[in-house]
Amino acid sequence: MHIFSFLLLMVALPPWGQIRAQKSEQPRFTIHSQNKDRVLHGTISVPTSRDTLWSVLVDYDRLSNFMPHLEHSRRLNSGNPILLEQVSMQKFLFFKKRTRIVLQVTEHPPDSISFSLQEGDFKIYRGAWVLQDEKPVLLQLNLCVRPDFYVPRFVLNHIVKNSGTQSLISVRAEAIRRQASNP
Repeated sequence: MHIFSFLLLMVALPPWGQIRAQKSEQPRFTIHSQNKDRVLHGTISVPTSRDTLWSVLVDYDRLSNFMPHLEHSRRLNSGNPILLEQVSMQKFLFFKKRTRIVLQVTEHPPDSISFSLQEGDFKIYRGAWVLQDEKPVLLQLNLCVRPDFYVPRFVLNHIVKNSGTQSLISVRAEAIRRQASNP
């Protein structure tokens, strides 16, 4: 029986190299408290051109097509700085919360995109996407948030990390998809 279980396990698991590759594709995070704010710093490597990655980040009206927590994202004006409205749904255990924000977004091509809250369901919501020149490109998300509603600290930590993880993984996947369709 033990040999059968071992063989079944060996067939069900991907090869060791694939496990290591999948693990390296996960973002790295730090989250800490700063007064009443939650501050997140996350990074992920993106094996595409810098231009492709930039085009994904500035595709404001289509962000909700590939970021699972976003229900709606639309640009409210033209020019720089940009006003961007986003509606998202966050879930954790039995907690579920829909939030709406309007961000002022400033592009600093080709290195970074900064954003800050203009109105919405947060007291503080600001941060930046930063592209670092490495092979592959290193994408960094820096975010500082403080909700305008009560949420337990452990729930907020989970939501911030989960949302950051989803955002970085989704942007990476979309950049890879676009680069593959336009070699």
